[in-house]
Amino acid sequence: MKSGDAKPAAWKVWLIVLSSLILLLTGLYLLFSRDIPPIDDSDLALPERTVDPTQNPLPEIVAFLFNGSQSEEIGRADLMYRMPEQEPMDEAFVDSVLAQFADELARFESWADQTDWKLEGELRVDSTFPELQTIQTFSKLKRVEISRLIDRGNAQQAAEKAVSMIRFGENLAKAEGTVLHQLVAITVAAGGQALLVESLDSEPPADPEWLAMLAEQLESIKFKPGAFANSLKVEYRGACFMLEDLKQGKIDASLLSPGSGTPSAPNRLIFKPNRTQLLFAECYRDMVKEAPLVRKTAPGNAIKRAEALRKSQLDLWLSGNPTGRILVSLSIPAIDTITTNYTAAQTRLDLVRLRVAMEQYRLRHGDWPENTAALVPEFLDKIPIDQLDGFPLRYNTKTKRIYSVGIDFIDDNGEPPRHTGQIKDKRELVIDLEPANEEIPAEKKRTSPKRRKPVPVE
Repeated sequence: MKSGDAKPAAWKVWLIVLSSLILLLTGLYLLFSRDIPPIDDSDLALPERTVDPTQNPLPEIVAFLFNGSQSEEIGRADLMYRMPEQEPMDEAFVDSVLAQFADELARFESWADQTDWKLEGELRVDSTFPELQTIQTFSKLKRVEISRLIDRGNAQQAAEKAVSMIRFGENLAKAEGTVLHQLVAITVAAGGQALLVESLDSEPPADPEWLAMLAEQLESIKFKPGAFANSLKVEYRGACFMLEDLKQGKIDASLLSPGSGTPSAPNRLIFKPNRTQLLFAECYRDMVKEAPLVRKTAPGNAIKRAEALRKSQLDLWLSGNPTGRILVSLSIPAIDTITTNYTAAQTRLDLVRLRVAMEQYRLRHGDWPENTAALVPEFLDKIPIDQLDGFPLRYNTKTKRIYSVGIDFIDDNGEPPRHTGQIKDKRELVIDLEPANEEIPAEKKRTSPKRRKPVPVE
């Protein structure tokens, strides 16, 4: 054999070896990246629950609609109180809106008194929730009503209606809705909490029995971790519906495809429905377990899992399920943030309870207490715990502020970074016991009564 014949033979051998290696690696990739059997996620199912239809207003709320002009009028009246620099006060217009929607305001309070809320039907990722827009419009209308009562010096009536807003938010939070429902529930309750504090500031109550009744009502309202855990389970079920739609090609997954942005529908090489469902299940299990924990000490395992899923393009492709990994990594962080906000909702409510106890003490003794311990056991069984860091809610005796460390978990001694005054969900959560008077132009000034110091009750 000539020496020149050896080179072509060697080249062929190397080509065969390289081809075999590629085929072997491709086979191993397909072997180890194949989808898994369906998973057992029965632990993420909602508990069985029997609903009393006479105590569930949600079907009526879903069916209720404001037309465009009505929503616009309510929104304008709400702006007059929230943003007077944008919409100057027109008391005649506000009164006309309140008169026009008197029946709707009464309906809102009747709904708040019902206790067995539950959404009907399956909640999917592409579901629309018209009731949320309705609830937000009702919330604006209620804020206007309560603010007007405060302006007129009817602080006690305003406080009672503010409690109905808080209770409405609590009931919506228990309705086994999505995290969007939780966000709206928190917003409604926060509006009621702020207005309750404003009513106490505008005209301190002189009736200790009424204050005790108010404290009892607030004590009965709880943003329970179990309610949020149920919403997480609803959200997980919605993710499962989405995965099934992706699998059947009902959803365009081109935006989820890794790489240079070339559109491509999910296929068995880049999308494994069952493996993706397992990733979702693991993350939601973590969030359900952490829902009752103090936020600062919660391990955040769902976030850690989500962050670990989206790495370099090579890692994504080698995972065998890049589309599924991206889907989970995009979904979980937003829901984890809402978990923290839900915890803050209970903390805000406990701050309001502490504020009422402070007012009870002041009415009884003529001045604010030297520390929160003075409230126990006369007005509180114990000082409420800040659910964000696990320590009792704070009291700055110098600035006369009660506060929570807020979502950054840093104790700034009750100083919000951007605002002072009422409850401000900007890092620290703060209530001023003696809010400073702000200089407001006369044409935009609200006519709230001056705060007077209560006389001690002997």
